[in-house]
Amino acid sequence: SRVMKTFEEHPKEVQLAVTDLIYNLGPTGFANLDARDHLERFDYPRAANSLLNTTWRSQVGSRAEKVINLIRSVSSIAKRETLAESVDDIFGAF
Repeated sequence: SRVMKTFEEHPKEVQLAVTDLIYNLGPTGFANLDARDHLERFDYPRAANSLLNTTWRSQVGSRAEKVINLIRSVSSIAKRETLAESVDDIFGAF
């Protein structure tokens, strides 16, 4: 995607969230979000949190919560995977 260079590298949940954001905000509106920068760095918790105080959230109502929760669900998965990898790195040699 021209709007988000790393789009294809993200889990489907994030791709759905980004698609919804671009649909509502347009490419330029999405490009101007702090959340886009956080998503490009795969920082899902910050991306979700940065959407909390946006005009977009107040305009789309409950749909915003669904999009934010999609991004948050991935951040929880990513944390568990990172933890599992760390445990494997530490104990894998035993």
